[in-house]
Amino acid sequence: QGLSDNQVTCTIHDKQGFIWIGTKDGLNRYDGQDFYVFKHNEKDINSLCGNIISCLEIDNDSLLWIGSASSGMCSYDFRTGKFKTYNKSNSELNVNNINDITFDKNRNCLWIAQNNAGLQLFDLKTKATDKNKKLISTNTYYDVLVNDTIPYFAGIIESLKRLGNIGKFRTQVSDTAMTINKIFLGSDNHLWCGAWDNGLHQFDLNGKRLATWFFDRSLKLKLSGDEILCLAEDEN
Repeated sequence: QGLSDNQVTCTIHDKQGFIWIGTKDGLNRYDGQDFYVFKHNEKDINSLCGNIISCLEIDNDSLLWIGSASSGMCSYDFRTGKFKTYNKSNSELNVNNINDITFDKNRNCLWIAQNNAGLQLFDLKTKATDKNKKLISTNTYYDVLVNDTIPYFAGIIESLKRLGNIGKFRTQVSDTAMTINKIFLGSDNHLWCGAWDNGLHQFDLNGKRLATWFFDRSLKLKLSGDEILCLAEDEN
């Protein structure tokens, strides 16, 4: 039906009304009727950075930011219709494997969550990584959420971390919620986290775990199960 690939990894709705859909083979723009597909072109420096899309974000300047699984990240300017690529060789990213990009309006930056390479700040004014505030970490981070001025991070064996706790200790829990895939801020002002251990975990804003639900009703940690990769809240 026009979608570039059936493996969808992320979606976002822009201010112009388009729905952008990242897949394992290209970026798609959907206007409600038709798909327009963007692909990487080695002969065009203004093309998409890579075809395996991992995440999407929009900043205050209406730039769409696209993270890729192995080709760094790029921005898409709605005014010019061109992409600009940022990767390990041209912008001092730690790696080209991007798991998540989150806009932080208070710091006017992007948080870049990377695979086996920690976190980096990307300054939106200079369009460069912030060397002075570079976080020292070699862990894998899957998701970043910014609530007002406080960023929260989710990664492998680090559970849920606020900014001040990065790198200070590996995990806050002994059995579950060790690896968080997704952080969602609910209308109850609690952080709901989906994890690899087939569990849904509820935290308060201080990062304290309040409750856990397992979907196989065993109430026990399983080394395999259905990972929770995304969360949403309806109007009720």
